[in-house]
Amino acid sequence: MIFSNNLAELGAGIYNTDSSPTLTDVTLSGNMAHDSGGAIYNDNSNPTLTNVTLSGNSAADFGGGIYNTGSSPTLTNVTFNGNSAPSGGGAMVSITGSPIIQDSIFWNDGSELYNVFATPAVADSIVSGGYPSGTHVIDADPLLGALADNGGWVTEVPPLIPVDKIPLVPPPTSVA
Repeated sequence: MIFSNNLAELGAGIYNTDSSPTLTDVTLSGNMAHDSGGAIYNDNSNPTLTNVTLSGNSAADFGGGIYNTGSSPTLTNVTFNGNSAPSGGGAMVSITGSPIIQDSIFWNDGSELYNVFATPAVADSIVSGGYPSGTHVIDADPLLGALADNGGWVTEVPPLIPVDKIPLVPPPTSVA
């Protein structure tokens, strides 16, 4: 499923309130919010996103990719690339809640993760600029290609190198 080139005040691609939808194999691209949540706006919602690409979305305020307030989404294999928001959270902003992020990529979104009274758990992921409180989070360019139809169910931003070749833990250094 593809949500593309939509305009709205909040959540130009998807607006969730008091809900917990499941999104699998979805692309959100080129959506623009006049306020926050360029692709997705979560208000007291706990969606589950798996194999989702958010690329080229924007918000005039916060959360170019996703805006969370009172929400704790679960993200697995989600790629954020080229999203923007001038006030913070080019990829995702969380005002309150505890998002769970696993095996995901946050790259080229300006400020990737912006948190206010939120405690995201980020693990086994690639985050531009790093994420010090995460587990096995690296800041290594994933060499993403352009958003394209790569033969799957949705358009995606594929890594130019196989994901299994990206080291999640930096190699040990020797001490002389």
